[in-house]
Amino acid sequence: MAKHQKLSIPGPTSHQPVQAQNSLSLSDEQIRASLLSAVEDKMKRRLRDIFSQAQAEMEALNRTQDDLQKGKTTLDEMMSKLEREQVKNKITIYIQSLPTARFSTYLLLKTPEKGSA
Repeated sequence: MAKHQKLSIPGPTSHQPVQAQNSLSLSDEQIRASLLSAVEDKMKRRLRDIFSQAQAEMEALNRTQDDLQKGKTTLDEMMSKLEREQVKNKITIYIQSLPTARFSTYLLLKTPEKGSA
C-alpha cells in the first residue's frame, strides 16, 4: 500500500450549485402564496376578534335594554298606583269635608249676631 495516496474528490460542477440553490429556495409563486395565506389567516383572526367584540357589546346592550324595560314597567305600575291613591285621597277629603261644611253652616246659623242680643 502506498503511504500517501491522493484521493481524488470530484469538484462541484456548475450544475450542482443551481440544483442546491433551487432545492433550498422558494419560487416567487410559493412566496406569494405563503404571504397570501398568512395575510388571510391574520385577517380571519382579526375579523373573528371584531365579531366577538361586537357580539359581546350587543349582548350587553340587550341586557341593558331588558333592564330598562323592566324599570319602565315598574315605574308605570308605580305611577298607576299613585294616580289611584290620589283619586282615592281626593274622594276621602271631599267626603270628610262634607260634614264639616254642614257643621260650620249649622254653627253660623245658630250663632246669634252680636248686635241682636
